Amino acid sequence: MPINATFQGYPLGGRGVTFTRTPGLSPNANSISLAVDGVVVLTSGDMYFSDGSSALTLSDQYAEEFHEVVSDSGRTWRGVIMDKRWQYKFGHITGEYNKPGKDGTPTEEQSLADLAGLLLDAMGEVGYDDSALPADIYPHVRWQHATPADELNRLLQDWGFVAALRNNNNIKVWAKGAGAALPGGYQKRTTTGQKRTRRPDVIVIAGGRSIIQRTFELVPYGLDPDGAWVPLADLSYAPDAGDPDGGFGVDARNAFATGDYTDSERKLARETVFRVYGLADDDRWCLPWLNRIVETCTEDGEVRPKEPVIEAPGAAKPLEWDGQRFAEKPGDTITEGYTIDAEHGLVKFAELMCTADDEDSPTEFQSIDISATVAYLSVADDGTWSDDDFYSYTDGAGDTEMCHRNDNLVLRGIWDDDAEEVVWQNQDALDTYATAWVAQIKDTDEFVTSEEVLYVGIVSIECDGRIKSVTWTVNESGATTVASLNTERAMGRAPTYHERTQTITNRQRLDGSEASLNQDLYASSAEGVKLPSPAPTKTALPASATDRGERRGVLNSSGVEIPAHAAVEFDGWDASAAMLKIKKPTAASLAYWAITDGPIADGKAGQVFVGGHHFVTAAEGVSAGDRVSTQAASHDVAADACGNAYVLAVVTVGGSPEALVAIDDGGGESMKRCTVTEVNGDYTCDVAEVGTSWTQDDVGYVEIDDGDLAADPFCGESANVTVPVVKIGGEWRVLLGHGYAIT
Repeated sequence: MPINATFQGYPLGGRGVTFTRTPGLSPNANSISLAVDGVVVLTSGDMYFSDGSSALTLSDQYAEEFHEVVSDSGRTWRGVIMDKRWQYKFGHITGEYNKPGKDGTPTEEQSLADLAGLLLDAMGEVGYDDSALPADIYPHVRWQHATPADELNRLLQDWGFVAALRNNNNIKVWAKGAGAALPGGYQKRTTTGQKRTRRPDVIVIAGGRSIIQRTFELVPYGLDPDGAWVPLADLSYAPDAGDPDGGFGVDARNAFATGDYTDSERKLARETVFRVYGLADDDRWCLPWLNRIVETCTEDGEVRPKEPVIEAPGAAKPLEWDGQRFAEKPGDTITEGYTIDAEHGLVKFAELMCTADDEDSPTEFQSIDISATVAYLSVADDGTWSDDDFYSYTDGAGDTEMCHRNDNLVLRGIWDDDAEEVVWQNQDALDTYATAWVAQIKDTDEFVTSEEVLYVGIVSIECDGRIKSVTWTVNESGATTVASLNTERAMGRAPTYHERTQTITNRQRLDGSEASLNQDLYASSAEGVKLPSPAPTKTALPASATDRGERRGVLNSSGVEIPAHAAVEFDGWDASAAMLKIKKPTAASLAYWAITDGPIADGKAGQVFVGGHHFVTAAEGVSAGDRVSTQAASHDVAADACGNAYVLAVVTVGGSPEALVAIDDGGGESMKRCTVTEVNGDYTCDVAEVGTSWTQDDVGYVEIDDGDLAADPFCGESANVTVPVVKIGGEWRVLLGHGYAIT
């Protein structure tokens, strides 16, 4: 067996060949020179070494480039070849595993060994050995069209492992510092020494910012003309600044119509006074609120954090109008009819949230006790935050410290008013994870023996967690092998392991600083996420509010499928689904008027429109402008001079006529159609009478000033009213009833 080396069957010549292999997932690039006078085409093939008695074949080498060199001494070919790891820059993988759940335990559970297997499979590897990886550590990973080799390198570096390409062309994963001793044989030269791995005295595992749940007592708020939300007593138009309710209680029964307000102030009072409660000034440090709290509930079989809880915990309960008198609402928890402004710490109610001095004949109304159980990111009372507001696990003591960060380790706790401290709900689970991480970091020797040996001949040595480089050389002087233990010597063009991984490490640090917090269920309004906005189901006080036709989610509990555009009534509250239940009405006079957006199967959720404009099935002969009423136990409408709805337009859907109707809160005898001649800056309009024939192009709302309605025989000297308007022939026109707002 001659002493030689070949690539792709071509003999290597010139000054010989030096070929180096190092661990890691980046390929080694080695230069070769071919002693061939003819034409050469290099693609890929085997690298073969022989020292006359021993031989080594390294397969699947790829010719990255090659060049023809012609000189006085003849023709030669030079090239650069790379091992199979060149292809690891290709491919992608997507998935998320071990995301901490609501109780701190991982979801989509995959151990470190499992994750490495997924990545190696995605790299196209077969016959690999990842048995050195622990099966009881579950790192959180999120891969989005990520390169598998990059993600594997990141995982291995995080947890103290390294992958090495074996001489049989398979990958094996080693713990750093683990592997074989250098073999015996004829050693021409041996260099030994000590290599020290400096470990810190203290290891810190740092997590994300903690989430805290707490209950706050709220105070009544109102909106000032300058757009500022302030307590009622601080409103610029408050009748009595010395009263905690601002003196508004005496005028609430009259819809704030008799007080000394401007038109714009009266409008703000109607929309906000006793309808908005917010944080006291001393509690505003916790803003913004998150849209979920720490306590959990089961939704569709999945444990999830609850939404914020709004309650009226005091003895005085909010009133509702039952058609004849005021009555207190039962229970403490308020489950509907409000939205949360998380950025400003406000709860905005659709109904008036107040009590009265006399439920039968009230003369004055008062605000009530409202509390909000919410969650926020940990912060000091002065609005600042520090290390104490983040999860932290510390191991060791001393002067030097190293901090490892994982933003997905998020503490969740509930404030205990009695103990005046936070009771953490998932501390043990996070500590278990951090303990395993620290143990893996510390599982290395501080002092190791470094060694470099020069062998005579070709020795088949593989890189591992201890052997950092192997170099084979064949030239006119013979064949040699150099192996380095616990140290690395850069030979020729082979980059060191540090050089190959530094770029990835830097990117990892950048990605780590942008790692997604485990708070997608806790997003605040600052991120553009708000709670659903339930619509009101009735007016709390007469003439104090209008139902503006909002959409809301409901649950069909009627036992049958309810068709699209059906008139329905509400049938209680389903606590498990956190939705109002609906059924088809059982009488012509609906307790609540709501129209289904689409068909809703029995036991399934859907959406309805509450109040405002609705499509319903119309009887033949019904046309725009008719007054209509619903038929018994159905969503059909028919012409009725005493009906409670106006037809705005008639359309044909699926071959059947359907009417767009606007609900009236009183029985007007006829209608007037008026052209809006001017829209004033104070939300009022000037109007003029026009003809009676029209078709609908658009629908809106406008407030009409009483002075503009004085000449209207059907309105008289009424207060300002809010009415729907339609656009006809490019002009806005107002639809008026017999002194009532059409809602």
